[in-house]
Amino acid sequence: GVDHYIPVEKLFQYEYGAPFRFNDATRERLMMEVAGEDFETGPLPGRIILDDLERLVGENPADLRTPEGFARFVEKMADLCPKGQEALEGLRRFCWIDPRLPDPASKTFLREQAPLGLRPDMGRADIIARLESIRRSNELADLAFYAYRDLGRTESAPFLKAALERSPVSLAATADMDDGAVIADVQALPEESIYDEAGRLAQPDEVWNFGRGDGVEKAVLAANILMQRHPGVPVTIEISTEAATLQFGSSSVRFPTTKELTPQVWDCRAV
Repeated sequence: GVDHYIPVEKLFQYEYGAPFRFNDATRERLMMEVAGEDFETGPLPGRIILDDLERLVGENPADLRTPEGFARFVEKMADLCPKGQEALEGLRRFCWIDPRLPDPASKTFLREQAPLGLRPDMGRADIIARLESIRRSNELADLAFYAYRDLGRTESAPFLKAALERSPVSLAATADMDDGAVIADVQALPEESIYDEAGRLAQPDEVWNFGRGDGVEKAVLAANILMQRHPGVPVTIEISTEAATLQFGSSSVRFPTTKELTPQVWDCRAV
């Protein structure tokens, strides 16, 4: 048969939304999803052919952390890519972490708070239950739920501050769209959060990048964009058991929600 080639970044686009992956046993099925016009009939200049690299690694295992192993692998890579040494050096820097830990003898450990009490054999639900049980006596356990972005267990202000001040991707992606187009596109996103748990919310850039979101997440995404465009215009999000309603000046947009948050009103300008 005739060999076909495709840039890996284009193949990753096919992975999005598909159950098949390039880096596991479903690769062949993923390749079957690729449209014929996306294939090239010859190798792409200056690129490593990953099938050849995979075969090389399998036939010539080497420890890149040792000078001997690195040199041997660079030699084998010479025929695959003219920049093989540069690529391997970058891979080694990325993968090889040399931790710089502080000297315990120079530190003071305070044990005034309840111990986390987490064990390697604990399941996800058990860990969450344990952390929740000691939130009042362990600050780290309490902060874990803010990092988890579970608004069923925390107040909204920290989440909103991050969402409305640190979400540049969605702002850049919609820069050439007018307000109406932004709202239409946000409304058209599939009504499915990337997080299954009720109360746990995705940030605006996550909603935009993954192309889906619950109604509360959509409302925050739209608020982020509109607030940056129109400083000073009042923006609130009213949450009920069934919907999140974005109020922007005299306009309002309703987004259905299944996040089961306690009914409340968020003043987005006040965070």
